[in-house]
Amino acid sequence: MKYRPCDSWIEFTLTRICQVIANPNSRRVIEILAGAPMTIADLQERVDLPLGQLESALKVMQDLKLVRRVRVRPGPATYSLDEGGLSLVRSWLDRIASISDGEAHLKR
Repeated sequence: MKYRPCDSWIEFTLTRICQVIANPNSRRVIEILAGAPMTIADLQERVDLPLGQLESALKVMQDLKLVRRVRVRPGPATYSLDEGGLSLVRSWLDRIASISDGEAHLKR
């Protein structure tokens, strides 16, 4: 995903992603999954959340393309990092940096 100003769906999605990553537990899940895919049981051992809350958080992160659920048969589903949502945040931050760089050049 790429940030596009005035696209209400992109703006809404970026806002939701920022709300999710404002939560320390969600950031921890993202950091863990950046290292390696894991089952929900493995994640629960590393994150201080009851199973129901972790499942809900993963569902929201999955909807926002921050994590991906992969079923490996046989066995439980595995979650991994999904670059889609992160690419939107990265795109927005790059835009802010380029605006800031442009303003810095004007002040010189």
